[in-house]
Amino acid sequence: GWYQKSLGISEKIGDKHLAAITYKQLGIITQGRHEFDAAESLYRRSLAIFDKLGIEYHSVITYHLLGILAGLRGRYEESGDWLTKAIVGFRRQQDAALEK
Repeated sequence: GWYQKSLGISEKIGDKHLAAITYKQLGIITQGRHEFDAAESLYRRSLAIFDKLGIEYHSVITYHLLGILAGLRGRYEESGDWLTKAIVGFRRQQDAALEK
């Protein structure tokens, strides 16, 4: 589909940021199909890129998505860990925005 085409173009031109966003979007679609292993793999791939690029905003969103996915899989402790990480990240971003 379109996301696969976008991913191919992003990787071809070396746009890691767009590739990471596309992996995350593909993860959301895959999760909706209940292909949880594939969705987790896509989320983790996107998170690795966001973390390497230092884009905390997207990393935090991906923590949230991983938390939801872990909960759907019955992995509640892992879910709590991801969601806590998301909350801490959101708060850090909010605090930084208020300091400006």
